[in-house]
Amino acid sequence: MKRSKQDLPEFGPIAPKESPSHRILLRLAKEQDQDVGLLRDILFQILAHDHLEALPSAFRAIRRMLDLAPETWHKDLTELGIIDWRPLLDWVINNEARLIEEIGSHFGKKTNTTGRNPLLGSTLSDYPFYAVFCEIFPKQNADKFALLIGQFLIAHSYALRDESSGVLAYEASIERPWKALPNGIEVAARAVRHYAEEKQVDGKDQQREEQKERINQELGALDLAVAPERFTFVLEALSTNKDKSLQDEREALIGFLDKAYGVKDWVERGEGAGGGSGGGGKWVGGSIFTSRIHLGDSIRFDEGHDPADQWGEIDIVTTRTGTHRERKALLDSDLSPDEDDSDEYIVLSDLECKDTKKGLGTLARIAKAKNRHLEKSNQKLPWDYLGLAVEEMAQLRMCLRDQMGVLKKKIPFNKDDQLRAETILLIYTMLWVGAPAKEAVNIKVHFGVVPDSLDEVGIYCEGDKYCWAIPAFSPPYRSILEVTQSQVRELTNYFHLPCWTWMSPYFQNVLGIRGANQKTIRLFETHSKALLDCVDQWFKHHYPDGRVNPQRVATSIWESMALHYGDPTMASCATGRVNHLAKVRIYYTSASVEHLQAAYEKVLMEMAAVAKAAAHISEPLATLWMPRAGAKSLAVGARMCPTVSAVKELFTSLVADIKSASKYADLAGYIRFHNLYTLYVLQYFAYSTTCRAIKTPYLDLKYIDIQRGLAALTDKDDGTHHKSRLVWLPEKLILQMQLYEKHLQRVRECWTTPRRKRILEYPCFFLDQDGEPVEARPKEIERLLKGYLNVKANTHRRFLRTELIERGCLPEVVDACMGHWIIGEAPHGQYSSFNFGQYIHILKEAMQKLHADIGLQAVIQSPLVR
Repeated sequence: MKRSKQDLPEFGPIAPKESPSHRILLRLAKEQDQDVGLLRDILFQILAHDHLEALPSAFRAIRRMLDLAPETWHKDLTELGIIDWRPLLDWVINNEARLIEEIGSHFGKKTNTTGRNPLLGSTLSDYPFYAVFCEIFPKQNADKFALLIGQFLIAHSYALRDESSGVLAYEASIERPWKALPNGIEVAARAVRHYAEEKQVDGKDQQREEQKERINQELGALDLAVAPERFTFVLEALSTNKDKSLQDEREALIGFLDKAYGVKDWVERGEGAGGGSGGGGKWVGGSIFTSRIHLGDSIRFDEGHDPADQWGEIDIVTTRTGTHRERKALLDSDLSPDEDDSDEYIVLSDLECKDTKKGLGTLARIAKAKNRHLEKSNQKLPWDYLGLAVEEMAQLRMCLRDQMGVLKKKIPFNKDDQLRAETILLIYTMLWVGAPAKEAVNIKVHFGVVPDSLDEVGIYCEGDKYCWAIPAFSPPYRSILEVTQSQVRELTNYFHLPCWTWMSPYFQNVLGIRGANQKTIRLFETHSKALLDCVDQWFKHHYPDGRVNPQRVATSIWESMALHYGDPTMASCATGRVNHLAKVRIYYTSASVEHLQAAYEKVLMEMAAVAKAAAHISEPLATLWMPRAGAKSLAVGARMCPTVSAVKELFTSLVADIKSASKYADLAGYIRFHNLYTLYVLQYFAYSTTCRAIKTPYLDLKYIDIQRGLAALTDKDDGTHHKSRLVWLPEKLILQMQLYEKHLQRVRECWTTPRRKRILEYPCFFLDQDGEPVEARPKEIERLLKGYLNVKANTHRRFLRTELIERGCLPEVVDACMGHWIIGEAPHGQYSSFNFGQYIHILKEAMQKLHADIGLQAVIQSPLVR
């Protein structure tokens, strides 16, 4: 075949989509029924030469790498789809002679004129990444070099997926080298290619030849079988290279790997930037912190004066089982990035004890005691000594009431009486909204209108009535997502909580004339420090033993709400107070404001009733006030929580479309039916089991106890199954899964092409526009789901947790189903009293009612198996 003159490699850069070589290869692949889409993706991922110079050589290097790939790479090769490349690599290599005849001799080029890399010369700098695959393998440690190429390819593929503009941009670009990533890769690629160099016996520069020998020996010593994201640690452990240029190249390679895996940010710099090896981290408690160890909350238990509180500071430390890239994927899927972290450990920090003998044994015993203390604290037991008893609360309230009653007779206040009144009102504020003294001392009163950007607890005034203004507690989102407002709970930035009507005169007396004609004003006139000192003195005078202190008073309403709900997240939503027990759960909770207000009012009334009974007071309970709610139903917490009506519409419309699509008459109709059918089964499974949509969010029937409808769901760990949880599957869901399995069997039986056979073995999969199987990934689920419910693939977890708890399902049951527990809460812990038999019964009853409300009951049969 006569080739175009433009096809000659020395002609210069040309966009791959315009390149005759690319066009001929793709045309021949299509004629021979090869996966053209995958072939285009391979050329993109290796940033192939414009004219495909030496492509068979590059493919041989990649095939050798796949032959040698260790088991530790399987997860990454599968996730990136590289494991599916083998048939196309074989096709190009086996048909090399014909392809050279059709494309040109440059296609089969193996070396340059000196027997070295075929790209060496004017074009090598234009294709630095692709040149790595064309490198001549060293005679010694050749297999090691193949694995080194594999490590580089995997990291680069992750970076392309997460950071590049994609295959279409590559195919259209004529910039060389094509800027695929924010930083250049030239120096990192050169570091990899240097490992292919070998000592030449007749070399003229003896020092240079000895350097090559050292590099080759270093290659032989590298542990290349480690999981790809740990390869950086292998390189960092190497001794410093005496040659500065080689050391700089190695650091550039380490920097590239760190960025590819999300350890470092991509930063626009000059060519070759992005180096820098890792190294030590911060030392805490005698342990070195690396990127995989995360210091979370530090909880102090010794801020009061009660000796029982003197536990020092407890640091919650987690081992991050997920990498930075995986944590980013969790956020992109609308999941909590901290959900996969390991169980907590305790790090000893300042615990003062002059009588304790120093030594490792003592430290170990203290650490164990701290661990038990944190376990107990996390359980939030109603008889917890660290909380205040109802009698103590009653005595505190009576004391405050009596003192304020005396002060009311002295209106208008002099300076001393003003300070006493402000002290009492500050304690009341801490008591009813849970604000710490340092925050409550600066609380502001908003007259008529509360700022929409409210970020701390405030007081709302309407005429002569007062109530609390609470800022919304929500996850720390950093992105904005498109949402169909009519389908989700509408979030608010703040909401009101009712306040006792008997407190209104107290607010007015403390404000005096300062509130006239004001929009917002600080409640207390006294300087913050002076008022805080006065509060401390008040507690020391009335409770010299330290049992009742400002810290316990400020946490009492949160504790009471947590006991009412049995759930720390709802307590945090109601009070706007952050708590370490709610940090993960808040991503799955969109609490109704109306529901929170009713719960808060109920808790206050119960507390008041118990307090009056304890003080032997027979007068009726006081009343509460807050503005009348508007017509809108508002929520606080996590975003994009679907409403019941929206989820019901999802299943109603989806079932109707599946029935319509089942009457297909062509390939396009068949693909549409299969994809909708698969989407329905996945959503049925998701809204029954809370399974996370990360990769193939589904279970094979062989893993389900069909008779009892039980399964162990493992979607939260690294394969060790230490975070598996027991879930219940409705009978109709199991029947639907059985029908779907029969449908898949028919699909597999009808399959004739050899492509993507691996995906065919999955328990569920979608089909692309050509009828080829594709994995059930979040983005594919969201693409199909968008026409029915415009949310993320994992929104069902938020919907289920929120709805089940608001409908009265026990939070410990919901947490066990969701897989949410930390130290002290685990349902299968050593001292756990969690009853799995009751758990299934309660969960089954709650799920059945919810499924009835959202119309999730239809069982659909495929026309392929009728």
